Amino acid sequence: MTKSQKIESITLNQDKIEALIKADRNNNITRDLLAFIEGDGRVLFNIKYKKETPKFPNGAEVLALEEGAEFYYYHETSEQVLQTTWNESPWDTLFLRNQEIFLEKDKCESSTKIQNRHLEITQKVYQINAENNWVADWSDEEQHKHYILWNHSRSCSYYGVLGNGNVRSGGEVYYCEKAEDYIKTLSIEDIKAFLLIYK
Repeated sequence: MTKSQKIESITLNQDKIEALIKADRNNNITRDLLAFIEGDGRVLFNIKYKKETPKFPNGAEVLALEEGAEFYYYHETSEQVLQTTWNESPWDTLFLRNQEIFLEKDKCESSTKIQNRHLEITQKVYQINAENNWVADWSDEEQHKHYILWNHSRSCSYYGVLGNGNVRSGGEVYYCEKAEDYIKTLSIEDIKAFLLIYK
């Protein structure tokens, strides 16, 4: 079973249990049953897993919903999470393309909160870049371009800098040294939001 699979039902495998009882030579079914479970006891059970569709990292649906299915989305004008029905309208298609179709309200709320914080931090970084008259110039191999990545194995941020002819790589947002000073003041949750890490 993978981490993302959810169990729909578990039933006993009657055939395997009856075979175990018949094979019990010492009339000590409890001992033999425990020994069997410690070995490969999974065959005693029939496990049915829920069929799940793939999701984007933010929890949004990847595929279009069936006609009439209800979903949640963030309504920017009212700044609220609203519920509506899928009817394959141009708006529905736009929500789907922008990864804004959610079957669960709390996933929609969580994603919206992270995306809003991402935009706030990104705008602040761009503001600092502008105040320092800095833009990423990929024709200038000597220009230092700062970026931040997330180290998943250690659950911490990693700061990098490109310069002296390094190949373009790293995060989506590049910034000057002054902006890095600002980023280093952010909390772990804010850094994850800046990098659009949803879990």
